[in-house]
Amino acid sequence: MEAWLEATKLTNADGNVVLAPTVVKLVTALLRKVSSALKDTRQANLRVDHLEARLTKLTVKPHPLPPKPMGWAAVAGQAAGRKAPDMPSSMRPAPLPAPKMVNEFKASALVICRVPDQTPFEGMAAAQIVQNVNLALEMIGAELDGQAIRITAVAVLRPSGDIKMYMATRAQARWLMEQKHKWSTIADPRLVTQAARYSVVLHSVPAEVQPASPEFLSRLLAQNPSITPHALHSARWLSNPEVTKKTHGLIVVNFLDKDLPQRIEWGGLKYEGLYLRGLHYMRSPTQCFRCHKLGHVAVCCTKEPVCMNCCGKHDTKMCQAEIETPKSFIQQLPSLSPLLMALELISTDSTASPLRLISCYNPPSSFEGIPLLQEWLRAHLIRSTPTILAMDSNLHHPLWNPPLYRHTHPQAKKLIHTCGSAGFKLASPKGTPTFIS
Repeated sequence: MEAWLEATKLTNADGNVVLAPTVVKLVTALLRKVSSALKDTRQANLRVDHLEARLTKLTVKPHPLPPKPMGWAAVAGQAAGRKAPDMPSSMRPAPLPAPKMVNEFKASALVICRVPDQTPFEGMAAAQIVQNVNLALEMIGAELDGQAIRITAVAVLRPSGDIKMYMATRAQARWLMEQKHKWSTIADPRLVTQAARYSVVLHSVPAEVQPASPEFLSRLLAQNPSITPHALHSARWLSNPEVTKKTHGLIVVNFLDKDLPQRIEWGGLKYEGLYLRGLHYMRSPTQCFRCHKLGHVAVCCTKEPVCMNCCGKHDTKMCQAEIETPKSFIQQLPSLSPLLMALELISTDSTASPLRLISCYNPPSSFEGIPLLQEWLRAHLIRSTPTILAMDSNLHHPLWNPPLYRHTHPQAKKLIHTCGSAGFKLASPKGTPTFIS
């Protein structure tokens, strides 16, 4: 450094610094060393940045969950995927035939249930029954895809007396079942059947409408020209507004055309300037009101009747047993909103304590169910009466969150404080999840 200071003191007449050759060599060597040091520093910084990035990824990466225990289906699937040990061809089971091959040898058939009070085809031989049915099918011009529909054999099922008929294809069997009301009485007047009905639900029907009246059906036909008169069968209330105390209700409309209900589900119907939205009708399981078993109706029931009141072997409408007054009843408590409902079960037995049930729904967008529950508890809670609170809270809290789910709603803490101060206790064990993320 001292040599550099001495060298810079030598100036010429113009004021320029004159450097000796040895000084120039010294400065050049120093610049090379500084450049090499800067290069090494840059490389070290790059390596440090790379290490920091790897440490960050390792820190943020979530802890892997333990593997779930395998169920029976998964274990059986793995076992099925293993290669079976070799065995002689004589011991190997024969392969199952394809479903198409099996169905080729299955006879297509349908069963016509008889009415208990009637005996169709009584005393007739099987050949005579086949002849009568085929004659009836010929009279109505029964055809499918240009081929005449005929039956090939019949069987009378015992002890019910139902008639089982065999034909060429399943498509013909479906057609005969759908049109059975047209040919059954022609084959034998005692073979009475009803037409197949296809239903659809109509929404927002005014309460003053009488769906079973001919006037309603005629107006519905007049205002919806797409419905042919012979296709409309009947209509009835599904939820009667007189019972529900509402201004509108649901009705079920029955058609004889199976394509109409689906078209109404798409486009709806018009009635007196109103648009009635259609919805698919899900039928309840078929139940007999004679023996009260599932799978058949009362007109086809051959079993002994069972009374709904006394369980005696007679029809319910013929029962003369007195109906006892119930020993308990349900009383609805005041409700501040449709989001909350409270019931009280009261017993006439003085030794039995009443029981209260509270059902509350907390909308996930507004969370208005929490203040509503607080207000109801302040006004109607009786600490001495056993009370069960069932709630769809739509809130997250560690007490009922799934494992590794950390989110907590502030409203959940408020709910726990409200229920705890009212004397409620969480029924499920701590940490039992009520939802799966």
